Amino acid sequence: MGFLDKFRSAFTGGAVTAAPEPMGPLQLMAGDGVGFYRERFGVTGVRILEGDGGTAYQYVLRDRSSQRAVLCAWADGSYSLQRVVAAEVDWNADVLRNVGDAPFHLVRRGQFRVSSRGDAATAGARTSSVRHYEDPAAERSVTLEDFGGYREVRVGEPVLEPELDIVRAGDAHAERAHHETDERDAAEVVAESGARAAARGSAMAAALALSGQHAEDLAPVRADARRASPSASRADEEADADPTAYDDERWADEKDPSATAEGGRETDADGIQDFAESEEDEWLAAAQYAREHPEEVR
Repeated sequence: MGFLDKFRSAFTGGAVTAAPEPMGPLQLMAGDGVGFYRERFGVTGVRILEGDGGTAYQYVLRDRSSQRAVLCAWADGSYSLQRVVAAEVDWNADVLRNVGDAPFHLVRRGQFRVSSRGDAATAGARTSSVRHYEDPAAERSVTLEDFGGYREVRVGEPVLEPELDIVRAGDAHAERAHHETDERDAAEVVAESGARAAARGSAMAAALALSGQHAEDLAPVRADARRASPSASRADEEADADPTAYDDERWADEKDPSATAEGGRETDADGIQDFAESEEDEWLAAAQYAREHPEEVR
């Protein structure tokens, strides 16, 4: 089940339903999908605003984490993707200074008649009061909208129609392409993580480079080390032991007086032995393989 299927199921109780007809210049309805680069949204409803400046459409969206957003289609043919945020603002201010880094200045305001299709938050609203602010570069905006009891604070940016990937409900080909894009994006993230890990280096890769063998050639070495490792048997015994029990006779920082180096320095014999025999230490396994097969090292 893809993102759109899960989205429609979550909001329709498992039954896939849609608004009676597509709305506005983008001809979107509940159940459609909208992609904006790597972001994916589902359309939950449409709000129609009518005023002196003409008719504007607000496509109400939710992303994968159920965060709300609004794709606004203005009467002049421009579009804005506005994300609903929780922010304390002065709804009567001409300048907003606590949203983002730059101040936002009031550029227009107005009253609109509202018709809501599929948006439960504004289902009973008949009018809305809108205040629209922009930053000095006119690259970002803040919209304050009061639907007569329900208020939204939205931070937006202008978008172009070619930047939007529209997926119609029931269009299997488009949905498949939409899902393939999601999978491709996920694969790119995995590939980037793998590239970073490879750049840091791998003990197994070093062993292969030394021996000229394949990964499966090292598996018997690691298996033999695991079987011969007393630390593995100790770990099994400790796993079966009572986790609440402790041994007064021995502490974690206790030193073995018989374990001394040539220079007379004390060493933690058990710690060194555990490290040397750890089946998780791939570098030691690689070194062991190189020592035992000198004729294959090149």
